[in-house]
Amino acid sequence: DMRSQVFGRCIASANSPLAQAERGLTRYVQLGVPKDKLILGTPWYGYVYPCINSGPTDEYCGIRLKPFRGVNCSDAAGFEV
Repeated sequence: DMRSQVFGRCIASANSPLAQAERGLTRYVQLGVPKDKLILGTPWYGYVYPCINSGPTDEYCGIRLKPFRGVNCSDAAGFEV
């Protein structure tokens, strides 16, 4: 789970963003790991985050501060579904 700690703004977003997973795979290949030895696990769950700003014109879902391991936000601000 790449979202245990939320770095930057406290907003709801993907648990395992595709671009981040692709960068990780690319980096392993760059380090010399053969492509046929890599396996990408896909999370089959998500989180529900109650928005602290819930107006119809809001561009993002701000989540409450829930500190974890030195950062201001974590997935503990929501619950797994």
